[in-house]
Amino acid sequence: MKRILLFLATNFAILIVASITMSLLGVGSFLDETGTNLNLQALLVFCLVFGMGISLVSLLLSKKIAKWTTKVDIIKEPRSEREQWLMRTVEEQARAAGIGMPEVGIFPAQQANAFATGPTETKPLLPLVKG
Repeated sequence: MKRILLFLATNFAILIVASITMSLLGVGSFLDETGTNLNLQALLVFCLVFGMGISLVSLLLSKKIAKWTTKVDIIKEPRSEREQWLMRTVEEQARAAGIGMPEVGIFPAQQANAFATGPTETKPLLPLVKG
């Protein structure tokens, strides 16, 4: 629920900033002078719908995009002692945090790094560095 509220608050904040910016720059007056017959409120509603739509698509695709761009190797069955340790550790931490077991993967990188992504807390992706 908190994520949804933050998502909505962020999008409405952007809409408010856009509205204030357009008012300060005189976009409404410019539209009236040029005879475009475009209502500023209609433009802001379009921005709201378009912005929320793109945000939702981005949120829903973030996990796939992260897997694709990092060339992550998802661990389905641990192949080594190290991967077994990693899976056990992630499982313990997920249980302690009260979330579902995330997908765990390894991606090639020179420096140590880790991240989690996904649309929900219950099934995130947690790729980790090969090293």
